Amino acid sequence: GHVGRQSLGENMRRCLICDAPAHACSRSRQHPVEQVVTRVEKIIDDWFARD
Repeated sequence: GHVGRQSLGENMRRCLICDAPAHACSRSRQHPVEQVVTRVEKIIDDWFARD
């Protein structure tokens, strides 16, 4: 069967932009794709810059 985050005792995924439940923002297309891509690029850049 389906194994979800909640069945594993994990919290729901949060939106990268507004911290709301990710599935709600994704389904409603709450944020422009460009804004999401920019945020993901910043997360990646910050991860590499921490060395």
